[in-house]
Amino acid sequence: MAMRIEAFGALRERLAWLRFAWHRSYARANRAQLERVVRDRLERPPDRYPRGLVSIGLTHRCQYRCAYCATDGYRKDGRGELGTAEVVRLLDDVARSRHVFHHVSFLGGECLLRRDLDELVRAATERGLLLHLSTNGLALDEARIARLVAAGLNSVFVAWELGAPGHAQAARRRAAVERAVRACARQALPCFLSVCVRRENVWNGDVEAALAAGRALGAAGVRLFSVRPSGAWLQKGDDALLDAPERARLRSLCRSGYAWLTDDAEKAAGRTCAAFARRIVYVSPYGELQPCHFFPFGFGDVRAGGLDAALDRMWSHPMLLDRYPDCALEHRDFRAEHVAPLASGARLPLMV
Repeated sequence: MAMRIEAFGALRERLAWLRFAWHRSYARANRAQLERVVRDRLERPPDRYPRGLVSIGLTHRCQYRCAYCATDGYRKDGRGELGTAEVVRLLDDVARSRHVFHHVSFLGGECLLRRDLDELVRAATERGLLLHLSTNGLALDEARIARLVAAGLNSVFVAWELGAPGHAQAARRRAAVERAVRACARQALPCFLSVCVRRENVWNGDVEAALAAGRALGAAGVRLFSVRPSGAWLQKGDDALLDAPERARLRSLCRSGYAWLTDDAEKAAGRTCAAFARRIVYVSPYGELQPCHFFPFGFGDVRAGGLDAALDRMWSHPMLLDRYPDCALEHRDFRAEHVAPLASGARLPLMV
């Protein structure tokens, strides 16, 4: 009886994951990509964590300096970034990994600053990987979108700043995002607004305005995520975190299904922090392996021995052996033991 209950629970989790993924990520997936994902999800033994996403930071360079930037404190000069051939080798490692990853997400900084982006998108697609791109939208014009679509890009996430633009630069940024989202809609590329929510945004109507803007612009949905004590906010601690009523408020805005809260989506897939549950990993623009791009510690270099060898080292490290019901950086005991000792202005990630 216990075995039947366990099997039913495993099947329910897989079906929930498939339902979420179908609606959110796979709108442009080709048949081979979908078959690969579904076959693995249904055949995977129930005692293994479902793993799925490798985020690759292509650069820390960016045209903006956001107050909550997760890459604040990291190298941004561009020297020593993974070259085209190195990123392609990394994609080979992802496609062949024994841990079975289906998704790749290209992150920045601003990854549209990479001149080889079209080539890298095509390389990921040729390896059967579903590819998603995060951008501030400034350089995402019609011609660029057409090239990315032709290369096989599955979806794009465009950063949306909450609140009314308060100065000319913010107004220009908002206009650029609106143009990018409309252009994606015209070319049938699923485009999602990516919205960082801080405490002051929860009750003042900013989030509702973002959802309305997304619908008006033709965005496929809105991804909400709460600010983390990382990057520019690394030492803010509890001051950066949403409390229970604030999170409940965001969940209430997601009931229509148009928006989703990333924290809840991760828990639905495994009831724990996705990075600590080994479902997601991050490789920095310099090859440093981290559990996620918020996490200020690195655990090896994928240039030295490849992705799986670096993963084995990272996942056996004592810092990652604990399980947290949500983001480890949101837990006081974890921050007190690992984050608080970091010197102000320390270069990140700190390699351990």
